[in-house]
Amino acid sequence: MTPPSLFYFGSLLLLHFIHGYVPRDGTRNLRKHELVQTLEFLTQNFAWPYQLLTTEITYFKEVGLRQFNDIGDFEEFSHSAPADTVLVIWTFFANKSSNECPDKPVHIHLRYGSFPLVQENNNTFSADFVLHSTESHHLNITPNGTREKFSLQCPLQGTWYAAAYIDKTQSESVGKLTDHNCNYLLEVNVTRYPLVGIPILSLHRHSKGTLMKTLYYKFFVEEDVWQYSMQVVECRHGNTSLSPCPVDLHARGCALPDDSARTQVVHCMTGQSCNVSVVSPSVHCWHYIVIENRVEGDLDVTLKLNHEVCEPSGVVKSSHRNIRDGVITHEVVTNTSDDRDIHFKPIGPPDETHCNAIWKLSRVESSNSPMLSDFTFQSTRRAKYSNTINVTEGRVSIIKFEILATKDIGSTLVVLIEARLMQYLRVPQSQNITMTICMQRGSIPYDGAQLKCAGELRILESDLADYSNPGFIARFPYPEPGLWFIAAQLQCVNTSTGAWEPCLERSVAAEFQVLTAPCNEGMCNNQGSCRQTLQGGILQSFCHCVANYRGYTCQDDSEASSKPLQLLYMLLLTLSNLFFLPAIVLATFRHYYTEALVYFANMFFSTFYHACDQDPFSLYKLCIIPYHPLQYADFLLSILSFWVTLLVLSGIQQPWRSLLEMLGAVVMATVVEWQTHNVVVNLVPIGLGVGIVILSWIVKSIRMKQCFPAKRRLLCFLPGVALAGIGLSIFGFLETDENYALTHSAWHVCVAVSIIFFLPKKTIKVSEEPISDAFELGGSDQPLLIQNINSSDPDDLIL
Repeated sequence: MTPPSLFYFGSLLLLHFIHGYVPRDGTRNLRKHELVQTLEFLTQNFAWPYQLLTTEITYFKEVGLRQFNDIGDFEEFSHSAPADTVLVIWTFFANKSSNECPDKPVHIHLRYGSFPLVQENNNTFSADFVLHSTESHHLNITPNGTREKFSLQCPLQGTWYAAAYIDKTQSESVGKLTDHNCNYLLEVNVTRYPLVGIPILSLHRHSKGTLMKTLYYKFFVEEDVWQYSMQVVECRHGNTSLSPCPVDLHARGCALPDDSARTQVVHCMTGQSCNVSVVSPSVHCWHYIVIENRVEGDLDVTLKLNHEVCEPSGVVKSSHRNIRDGVITHEVVTNTSDDRDIHFKPIGPPDETHCNAIWKLSRVESSNSPMLSDFTFQSTRRAKYSNTINVTEGRVSIIKFEILATKDIGSTLVVLIEARLMQYLRVPQSQNITMTICMQRGSIPYDGAQLKCAGELRILESDLADYSNPGFIARFPYPEPGLWFIAAQLQCVNTSTGAWEPCLERSVAAEFQVLTAPCNEGMCNNQGSCRQTLQGGILQSFCHCVANYRGYTCQDDSEASSKPLQLLYMLLLTLSNLFFLPAIVLATFRHYYTEALVYFANMFFSTFYHACDQDPFSLYKLCIIPYHPLQYADFLLSILSFWVTLLVLSGIQQPWRSLLEMLGAVVMATVVEWQTHNVVVNLVPIGLGVGIVILSWIVKSIRMKQCFPAKRRLLCFLPGVALAGIGLSIFGFLETDENYALTHSAWHVCVAVSIIFFLPKKTIKVSEEPISDAFELGGSDQPLLIQNINSSDPDDLIL
């Protein structure tokens, strides 16, 4: 059986193997169709001999989704794509708890290497933020019970992070009772397809292979490699030598080659030599070379891999190079110089390559915060730190440092560089001295002669003679892990001709600071607080914004509340509690001292709770005691005010009323502590109290043998019932986060004023006297004791 036949036979076996794991339900045919499509893609694009395709279902998770307020509301998860992965399929299944729940769009952000940087509603960033991402994707799905697939062909090797949330818009806000308690779930299933058996190219050696359709090779690039090339030195078709060789060469770092612009392609049929050369390659990862046959029949090819390596001459006195499985390692014998003075020399003849100085920064961690680290030069001999480098004309000065995936990706990388000439140095007016600085992750920004920097990473190009220039600062939110390089180059331009010319001042000192810190160096633009959360064992910092500020550092004020509006909201929420004063005075006048005390405590704690409940950075915030005790007292006393009012209205006499009041206080104190924000905690005591009132009135009507209360008394209750009903309706159906200040203030007013109409007009003094035989019931010999009411109004009767 030929190798292609073996490959397709193996694919069929693979299909049968996966098919056995498909659930036997209504989705079986759909899953079979998806698997067939996947295998068709793989067999059409990756059919080569001696390389096997395997399937690994490596990840499954189900998470609950929350509405977006800040980054802390995200549900985040990650998945690792190892080397040699040809395809990763993300399958998302979003669902909702009830059909009555709206179909809110589910947003999913994928990013390579670090946490996704979500810009909800295109939040603005200040000019010093660099939003750099190697690769990211944004998906929108609907929770309608269908499965959505997203495929990553030839993904970058490493960890991919995802964040999911649901939309929150003002039009979708609902009240506490109209909310159907909607829950949204997201099921995530990740399937990856790695390749096995890819041969490893040996350095500086000839490697032979038989090319039918496609051949894959790989090799590992260490951090000291700044250029490599792969050449087809011999190409034969049977016994015939072919020149040029009818093949295409594809090269890509950290991922298998694909059809994107990230893959470097050489068409050997159109050139004199069949050679692919990559300058400034990605370091610390596997690189891949793909050879594609452009003619019918097999080709025998001979390949040779070369690379340019700069070794430190000042750091090591002697070293031994090992090549094992294509990986270069060094064995350091003796360290003889300062770590900061690292100068590199090329391997081979000295005239072939010109290598520049590369300085490595040491990490100094802070004991105050696990996310705060400083990068600086550290001398092994003097045990001192330095933050100065010399930038010399004609050379590119480079420093490097490492961002760790386990410590730094949830923080903000901050780079500050200040480079200017001293004022005593004279610069002729005919010459401009310019320093260009750029940053790059994963590869040295240098092509052998000058800076090689991506457009968005050229972070500074300034005239050093301009003393008003304060230098530059760049902030990288959620930086990707790996080696980062900062390169600086000094050049001089003739102001008349615009041509480059030698600089009169050949060297310039540049001071720098490199650090990682949470949020914006621990701050959030004075409009929020910096918080830290644990995501998959990694700390992630984010700003919790207030007063409707938004953005990564709360810098977006497009929807922010103005200070006069904040003052108005605070006054509404606090001063509306003064409407309890009439109820307090009336209860005291009618000798309801316990009830008056409860109303006063409710007014007091509600006032100061809402004064403390303002945004943390509001100018009008006042907390007489910590926030949580104030919140607890406000919630408890609000419910207790309803309870004692309904017990008074029921007419239950002492000591039973005191017993019910204390029983209610104990039970409510426990329930409020357990379920503080549950609206049922408010409704159950009110409903129970109304039931006690109705039962008491029924018993009273039976004993009096007439309806109680009388119609004219009911007319007095109606305003109170209406106000209480309006207040409860506002609280339960209309109150949302957007209109909280207005609706909650109206709730205060309605509830406080309604108490006036519920308190009985006066207390009833009773005395017990025996009645005549005419009032004896059932022929009893004992006189019946009745209450002698000091009022002629039967509505004032209290049992």
